[in-house]
Amino acid sequence: MVIKLKQDSQHTEFRIINCYTPILMSSKYQEIIMKNVGMGAVLMLIAASASASESLDICLVTGTPPTDIKYEKIQKIDIRKGTYGSVTGILPAFADKADSLGANAVVNYKGSQRFGFWPWRFVRPVVTGEAVNLHLDNGKTCQDIGGATVKRVIETNKEPHLI
Repeated sequence: MVIKLKQDSQHTEFRIINCYTPILMSSKYQEIIMKNVGMGAVLMLIAASASASESLDICLVTGTPPTDIKYEKIQKIDIRKGTYGSVTGILPAFADKADSLGANAVVNYKGSQRFGFWPWRFVRPVVTGEAVNLHLDNGKTCQDIGGATVKRVIETNKEPHLI
């Protein structure tokens, strides 16, 4: 979070870059507000980094897992970018969506480049799949069932079943 400060004799202006809304206050409240804003910003950053690392651990499975693996379907997910780019560029948003639904995996995962409205000019990344809760028993991991974590797919730039 970025905050610009501007101070005159009676007021201090705090400007959060994303909002562009100035907040004027007398100097006696400055210290209290800065402590609260500072603590809030730290807590938001910690929560965001914890959530990001958890969502990158979501298991991606091309197709469905083996029949001995039980899972509960939650919801289909479809993330598209409006213009050109890579699939790995939108995978964090895809993982965040799955994580927000309470999923620990995505089955029937497909990441590809597709033509947009003007096919001769734009090819854009699209990622689809179904958010699920996998029930892995006997110490099985994502890789054991033919999948890969979002983090690993981004690192290798390969489909989960090819890792």
